Amino acid sequence: MDPLLIIILAFTAGYWAHSRWWGSVAAVLVSLGGGVLRDVWLGLPLWVLGQPQYLILAALTGFLASGVRFPADTRWVGMLLLVLDFGASVAFGVSAGERTFALTRNPDATALGSVLTASGGGFLAALIGRYLLSRANDRGGANEL
Repeated sequence: MDPLLIIILAFTAGYWAHSRWWGSVAAVLVSLGGGVLRDVWLGLPLWVLGQPQYLILAALTGFLASGVRFPADTRWVGMLLLVLDFGASVAFGVSAGERTFALTRNPDATALGSVLTASGGGFLAALIGRYLLSRANDRGGANEL
């Protein structure tokens, strides 16, 4: 199930990217970043480092998706991607909750582990893409936090 969820999240991140480079980076951040945040928070070895094929899968999917363009009159594509992205995030959140509970037996930690995994990658991509990368071209300081 994990490869399918990674492909869905990586595709949606890459599709909305403005370049192939950022498509690959955003795809890795969005599809794997939440799990990295969870593992760091729990003090565990990074799961993704034991699965290098998932890094390659995410980066390649994002790279390819960044070159995909649908005709402008297909508004349903954006809605479909949104629904798929949401569903994959929920599925990752559920599996992360199960893993976190098995490790901690703490309901509060389980909830936080689920939220970090489900939304952490999108947060990282948004932070880097919208704030840090935009600051390089923002001499006037409009993107200050």
